[in-house]
Amino acid sequence: MKKRNFTLWFASAILIFNALGCENPRPVITKPQINDNAENIDVMAVYSQYHPKKLKITPLTTLVKTNEDGINLRIYVNMLDSTGLRVRSPAIFRFELYQHIQRTGTSKGKRVAIWSDININLDEENLKYWKDFLRSYEFILPFPYPTDTKYVLLLTCITPDSKRIYTEFSQLSYK
Repeated sequence: MKKRNFTLWFASAILIFNALGCENPRPVITKPQINDNAENIDVMAVYSQYHPKKLKITPLTTLVKTNEDGINLRIYVNMLDSTGLRVRSPAIFRFELYQHIQRTGTSKGKRVAIWSDININLDEENLKYWKDFLRSYEFILPFPYPTDTKYVLLLTCITPDSKRIYTEFSQLSYK
């Protein structure tokens, strides 16, 4: 009887130790509680580096003759991010043409033309103007103005976050 009780007690002890285990409990790893607003601000700070911060109208911009004896203004625009790299981004472009006035602080005289806004917020429209081999946008606008006059081209770009970026170009030439 004593042997049977001892065996029963010993088997019970082994089962209890086996069920409870002898190893240290594994730590439970949980995601730290982060304020969602703080996390979004950091993400937005990272992405905002790649938004356009500056525009540049390249020297490839020129007046070109069309097949119908007309003239077009071919404009190449670089959108630059905060590090100065060319980026492709949704935007609205507004081109204005001013008379060039020599020996003045502003060099812009009377406005000669303003073309309709070019909205490239949709990807299909954006790709229509994007020239990947140049990493620039190309816009072709009608130019029914005298070619022997100097002009200043003003570009206003409205970004998706409603910021306006400006640049001027005063080296228009006719080829």
